[in-house]
Amino acid sequence: MSDDPRIAELARRIDEIAVPLGFEVAERPALLAVQLIGTAYFKELEFLLPATGAQEVTRELELGVALGVQRAFKVLGVSFDRIGLAYRGGDNGLRGIRVVASFPF
Repeated sequence: MSDDPRIAELARRIDEIAVPLGFEVAERPALLAVQLIGTAYFKELEFLLPATGAQEVTRELELGVALGVQRAFKVLGVSFDRIGLAYRGGDNGLRGIRVVASFPF
């Protein structure tokens, strides 16, 4: 993690991007969280894709949506603050869906 306070402030603000839904889940205020994350790799990653074989990926973009709560809850001793789905796409045909259970997606 960077020591730059601007990066820490950006991370704090990103964590707060959520809209209150006006109801509760497990006695916690519910939130709708949406995020868009772009990733660029300095060194290509190699993925083995079913249809095309090995492909190098240099960029990815992920869009996700989740139902969250303001205070995390525990299941089997593991804390969760949201559950959702994200779609990830990258260059050279990389595509996928992720199930997520905390921030970031």
